[in-house]
Amino acid sequence: MAFPSSISYISSVVAVVVLVAATTAVAQTRTSSFPAVDDVTGNATVAAANGTTVKTGCPAAAAVSSAAAANNDYYSNRYICYLCYQRNTMMIKWCPLYKDHCHVACLSSPYSSRRALQPPGPDGRALQVPGSRLPGPEDCYVMKLYPDGSWIIVDVVNCYAVAGCQLVCGYADAIPALRMLGTKSGFPPSSPAAAAAEPNPKRRREGEAEADMREEAVERLRGVVRDSVGKHLYTSAIFLADKVAAATGDPADVYMLAQALFLGRHFRRALHVLNNSRLLRDLRFRYLAAKCLEELKEWHQCLIMLGDAKVDEHGNVVDQDDGSDIYFDKDAEDHEINIKSAICFLRGKAYEALHNRDLARQWYKAAVKVDPLCYEALECLVDNYMLTCEEESELLSSLKFGKEDGWLSAFYSCLIRKHEKEYVVEAKFKELERESCSISSSSSGQMMKNNIDVLACKAEYYHQSGEYQKCFELTSVLLERDPFHLKCTLVHLAATMELGHSNDLYLLSCNLVKDYPQKALSWFAVGCYYYCIMKYDQARRYFGKATGLEGTFPPAWIGTGIAYAAQEEGDQAMAAFRTAARLFPGCHLPTLYMGMQYVRMHNFKLAEQVLEFFMQAKSICPSDPLIFNELGVVAYNMKEYQNAVQWFELTLDHTSSSLNEMWEPTLVNLGHALRKLKKYEKAISYYEKALTFPIKSLSAFSGLAYCYQLMDNFEAAITYYHKALWLKPDDQFCTDMLTLALETSCQSTARRK
Repeated sequence: MAFPSSISYISSVVAVVVLVAATTAVAQTRTSSFPAVDDVTGNATVAAANGTTVKTGCPAAAAVSSAAAANNDYYSNRYICYLCYQRNTMMIKWCPLYKDHCHVACLSSPYSSRRALQPPGPDGRALQVPGSRLPGPEDCYVMKLYPDGSWIIVDVVNCYAVAGCQLVCGYADAIPALRMLGTKSGFPPSSPAAAAAEPNPKRRREGEAEADMREEAVERLRGVVRDSVGKHLYTSAIFLADKVAAATGDPADVYMLAQALFLGRHFRRALHVLNNSRLLRDLRFRYLAAKCLEELKEWHQCLIMLGDAKVDEHGNVVDQDDGSDIYFDKDAEDHEINIKSAICFLRGKAYEALHNRDLARQWYKAAVKVDPLCYEALECLVDNYMLTCEEESELLSSLKFGKEDGWLSAFYSCLIRKHEKEYVVEAKFKELERESCSISSSSSGQMMKNNIDVLACKAEYYHQSGEYQKCFELTSVLLERDPFHLKCTLVHLAATMELGHSNDLYLLSCNLVKDYPQKALSWFAVGCYYYCIMKYDQARRYFGKATGLEGTFPPAWIGTGIAYAAQEEGDQAMAAFRTAARLFPGCHLPTLYMGMQYVRMHNFKLAEQVLEFFMQAKSICPSDPLIFNELGVVAYNMKEYQNAVQWFELTLDHTSSSLNEMWEPTLVNLGHALRKLKKYEKAISYYEKALTFPIKSLSAFSGLAYCYQLMDNFEAAITYYHKALWLKPDDQFCTDMLTLALETSCQSTARRK
């Protein structure tokens, strides 16, 4: 983040535009005390011309600055000029005491309904001067705060004029603007009283030259600080930023010092600087202080620093802003992520660290709703499986993208829809390529088409649809381009393990442990290698180490359960899957695997509970074909063959147009169910489809042979029984049925003769 170099802050909430006026500044009698503070609202109040009070937000902040100035010779010769709207500070300007005519200078001269607040009378009571008035709902006011704590309101100006104004310390500062605009610029001549109060011309010129030289030196130091941060010379940045902040006391310089301390990992000192600045009303200061507490792992204090706020289940923030918050850097909001989105995201991280995942999920949703450019919030929701597929779609449809952010909407759509049908997913990627033309120099959108994040998203879709070879080839190419893209690495690990490439797993896991020894992904890769070579004890140990490093790493928990299941340790497997289901409510795999574990143990006495697991997985992810396959298996084992056929056909409908080896068991199961319904022709067609894959299964050969035998085609039956026995010579069913088929065939031949 770039450090602001200006000492003035302009808010974009209200277009602050006022005329420059030479109205004699008349104020409350200068005293050594600050304005009274309202006990209920904490807002400072100032005496107005008609004896009432005007609520402001400036004096409370000004008190801090003047208190700091009292301890510095430089500040003792300066006063602070504020431009305020109601309780919000719009501009701040430090001025030397000899330039005692602070006002708002504009490049244009629009109409202004300005009136000066009138002085109190000799008895301290406000004089009723014709034409005087209080600030109205459309007005701003200019106030000066002196080193001794006394203050005056010098002007009331209209806030709804056109932009192009700034605070200046004296009329001489506005001369360049006058020369540019000519005599019609609207600067009135100085009054006799004001002219008498001005220093003599020679002394004024000398003072102005000295001030300009001092300001130029300070600005040069600010530039060096920014350059030091850009070159990661944080110690130099801290040293110089400390001197600039001490010289000016400008809030921007204080923030620059705190930012340098944070980047230099001096979190306690940065927090101390921010607290002592007493500018935590500014959202930037408060957010940086909360980031310091985040790095210090003080999560409760972090939430306290961010303030009280509520959010509903849909991620809508209940606005409790009482007007006390300010944000000086609003003029850059169009080019940055909304500060409130960052605050929501940090609240989510704090709640997640405190194991309150429900509130974390709501605040992450709030962060991405406030600003869709906050990709980190969406990544946490998706990667940690905090939302179901339906909730992800609802969130995506509720985001308000800018006209130029169509590519981002298309990318988010590709990111969350990995279980959809092939034509749906392909359409989303084509839309992304089309929308990417808005930010790509190429008319065909090649930049986004070949982007590694987009291709990694496509590789994940290949993995979800069971096309492991295509996934492996794509991720291999991507990792050659960027060997340290961790999201792509995770997908590559999964595809490599499915294909049984143990050598690739070994090399990849060694490199990850060397480069990222503190990341869960590294030890998960080691566990995958041991699982691939069927050393399940070691696999469990390394999966457990991954969960110890990062308790919210979903693949490690699921891997632990699968490793237990491979050793027939059903109870431990169920415990791991239950933990995963609790931690990741948006992931359907734990509940799916729990149901599969019951099926694996042939525990159909608890059929209702098994179906409940599968239906729960279906409610989380309605489009995963593996769920339909398992529901078909349960129906088949419960002898509900017609239901089984429906589930298996639904499974094939949700797969990609080109079936792969992953769905060979589904084709065989569908053939078995149709055979039970005595639909032999259709059953044979599915068995033959299953045999087109390189992997030849005993079940497909035996099922096909049995169908031919039931259709009295004994020659075909005998042929396929022999093929089945070639795969497994000791299979009892095929041996018995082959004997029966041979006997029946001989008897039939004898009868024909």
